[in-house]
Amino acid sequence: KKAASNGNAPTGDLRDRIRESALQGSPFEVKAWGVTFDVRSLSIEDKDRLSDQSDDLKAFVPGVLIATCFDQSGEPAFTEADSELLAKAPAGIVEPLLLHALRKSGMSDDDLAEAIDEGKGGS
Repeated sequence: KKAASNGNAPTGDLRDRIRESALQGSPFEVKAWGVTFDVRSLSIEDKDRLSDQSDDLKAFVPGVLIATCFDQSGEPAFTEADSELLAKAPAGIVEPLLLHALRKSGMSDDDLAEAIDEGKGGS
């Protein structure tokens, strides 16, 4: 079934595809940790919540990784209890994973550069 283009609500089939699309990730290997994550897009709800933290990298980075990184069985790789651990992890290891997650969430390289600059106290 296709959703009607006349303003009607989406059909059940479309709703199912929307829900399933939230589960579609892409593999990203972090060799230093010996793990490959299934990285999913942030939801709009997560993006909204995290946008309030974008000027605080110690909150923003863990928040993005907690929301987007899953293990190969589909379980979240991190929880809120891992926030401090992730905030203290080496940036050279975490940033490539973070950038992959943000790109997967629809951010362009320009958006990413601006967000990083703002997080570092730039203009």
